[in-house]
This record gives sequence, structure tokens and C-alpha cells, in this order.
Amino acid sequence: MSSTNIGARLARFEDSALLKGRGKYVGDISLPRMLESSFVRSPHPHANILSMDTSAARALPGVHAVLTYDDFQSVFATNHPPWDHKTWDFPEHSKPVVIPKDEVCFAGQAVAMVLADLGELKEAKELLTRAYQTLLKSYGPDFPKTKIVKGNLDGVSKMLE
Repeated sequence: MSSTNIGARLARFEDSALLKGRGKYVGDISLPRMLESSFVRSPHPHANILSMDTSAARALPGVHAVLTYDDFQSVFATNHPPWDHKTWDFPEHSKPVVIPKDEVCFAGQAVAMVLADLGELKEAKELLTRAYQTLLKSYGPDFPKTKIVKGNLDGVSKMLE
């Protein structure tokens, strides 16, 4: 008999509560002084961040913080997440960043983080205004077969053959 559980039928203890509508989820937890957090994300696949105004969102009652690159810069030794595993050694110019300073490199990249009382996040995120300058997209069938290097020169991405 094998000592592993691979391929073995296992008893699931949580099923009964879930099937009866009594399951407990992280979203069901509410503690005193608990805050919600959410990231404001870029709608563009590649763009420069021209400006970001957080003042209206910060002034909203129930909002405790709106954090951008400038706020994280003083906390982190580097803007890159710690990569301990050898397969995650990226070249310095292509390491993923926690929050970008001035350029987003994919649609959905986080540009700010909002911390607010329960139920106050949506309005705060809508009040945060941002302006972008879109740059060359690096995908699609018509895209030239060249490599894109992060950064831009007068609004056009640097390209290498």
C-alpha cells in the first residue's frame, strides 16, 4: 500500500457545511476596526502614468489611506518583490514592480492601493483620477517580431532587433 494520497479517495470534511449553506468564507469575517483594501488598476496594456490625483479619495470619510508609488518608495528597500527562487531571477530591466512609478506594462497592473472602512472602497476608487499616455502595445498578430525593452523614448517604445 502506498503512503501517498495521490489517486486515493479522500474524505472531505467541509462538504456538509457548504452543501447546507453554512460554509464559512474569508468574505464573511468582520472584526472590530477591520479595513478593506483594493487596488486601482490600469485599463491600458502599456502606458505612461502622466498624473494621479488622490486628494478627493483621501478626503472621503472612511478612507484611511490611498497609497501610490511615492508612499511605497519610503517603505521598501526596492520596488521589486523579493525573489528567493532561482527560476525567478529576472534581468534587472524586466523585474516586476510592486507599484509602478511612471509606466504600466500590462492591463490590470496595480497603480494605487486604497484602505477604507467596510463598504467605502468603491466610491474612493472612483474618485481617484489618473491620466495616461498610451504606448505601443506588445501583442497581437500585426505586432512586429522584435523584442520590447521596458521604457520609452518620446512616446515610442525602444525596440531591439
